[in-house]
Amino acid sequence: MTRLPLVAAVLVAVLAAAGVGAGAEWDVYPGAGTPIQTPIDGAGALDTIYVHAGTYVENGDVDKRVTLIGDGVIVEVAA
Repeated sequence: MTRLPLVAAVLVAVLAAAGVGAGAEWDVYPGAGTPIQTPIDGAGALDTIYVHAGTYVENGDVDKRVTLIGDGVIVEVAA
C-alpha cells in the first residue's frame, strides 16, 4: 500500500508537466488573406496550426516540426 501514494504523486507531477512548454496555436481561414505558409514560417517548436475548412490553392514548404490540423481540408503533397 505504500506504493500507491508514490504512484499518485508521480502521476500528478507528469500531468502538471504536460502543460508546461505547450506551443502557440495559429488559425488559418480561407479567404482571410493569410496563406498557410505564413504561420508555418512564424511557428516555433511545439506550435499547432489549425487550417479551417475551405479551399486553399498554394504551395508551401514545411522545414520544421509543427502540427497541422485540418478541419475539412484536403492537403496534397507533391514529392
